[in-house]
Amino acid sequence: MWSTVGQRCSASSEDQPCRKGSSGEREGTKAVASTYPDIKVGAIPVVAGTLYKFACEVQVGDRIIYPSKVDRKINLGMIDSDYIFDARGGLAPNIRKVKWSKQYDRTDFSQSALYEIGSAVTLFRSRITLKNF
Repeated sequence: MWSTVGQRCSASSEDQPCRKGSSGEREGTKAVASTYPDIKVGAIPVVAGTLYKFACEVQVGDRIIYPSKVDRKINLGMIDSDYIFDARGGLAPNIRKVKWSKQYDRTDFSQSALYEIGSAVTLFRSRITLKNF
C-alpha cells in the first residue's frame, strides 16, 4: 500500500517532517487519503500513522520482531539504516535496512507473546518481556 504514497521524510526539509504535529505528518494523512480515495475514513490515520512511524520514529539500533507467515518463524533483527526512499523500489520504495540476527520457532515463545506479535496490523512498540528472547 505504501508504494504509491511517496516519500514521507526528507532530511533537507525546512519543516522537519518527522517532528510530531509537523506539516510532514499532516501531509502523510492527506497523501494516503488522496492516493486511496476508496479507503475507509477510519483507516486513513492508521495507514498514515504506520508509515509516519516507519519513516520518522524508528531509529537505527531499534530491535525488530518479524513474524513470517511464509515459514511461520519469528525473526529478530536490528534497524541498520536511516529511512530511505527509493522510487525505483517498485512495491517497496520505503526502506529501512535490517541486520537479522536470530530466527526462532513459534514454540519458543509464550502464548501471550505470540498473540502480541501475531495480531499486529501496524507498527508498534512491543511489550514482550526479554525472557521471550
